[in-house]
Amino acid sequence: MKRSSPPPPNVPVLEPRSLKGRWLGGPGRRCEDAAVASLKILSGPWDAAEIENHLDGSVIPVRLATVGGSGPLVQSLWYRYRDGAIRCSTQRASVLVRRLSVDPRCAFEVARDDPPYFGVRGTGRAVIDDSDPEPLLRLLIARYLGDGGSLEERLLSRVDSEVTIRISDLVVSSWDFRNRMS
Repeated sequence: MKRSSPPPPNVPVLEPRSLKGRWLGGPGRRCEDAAVASLKILSGPWDAAEIENHLDGSVIPVRLATVGGSGPLVQSLWYRYRDGAIRCSTQRASVLVRRLSVDPRCAFEVARDDPPYFGVRGTGRAVIDDSDPEPLLRLLIARYLGDGGSLEERLLSRVDSEVTIRISDLVVSSWDFRNRMS
């Protein structure tokens, strides 16, 4: 498989220490306990902390783009940003998993649909992990649904066919038009 070329030398790389001490949501888990992936900022007005706060705090689906034989495809998925990576949960037999298994390169965007416009977009590499999808699925249900009722029951009833998509090696850009649009 052809590897992509490295980023230009002027692209800043955020070291894992940029997250040191931040609460990651698990009981007693802080960044110093976790393996943190690198995050490269390509452009935009936000620094590392603002980008990570947006990815961590936004409770909106990530738009995930993949490449396949029939062309590009964009799908919206619930996600969780943690340890420098975006994690999603989906069905093992999905088109998304088939595409990422062939070509792990992907692009993403986390942004609201309503003005004022601001957000983060970028690229990364996906890894499919089917070892234990239930904890992430439960976290996503709580994050996006709260008390999920019958939808939660239905989603958990098929957890055996779920996988986790972990997107890392993130290269991101931010934009923020709130001042211009207010």
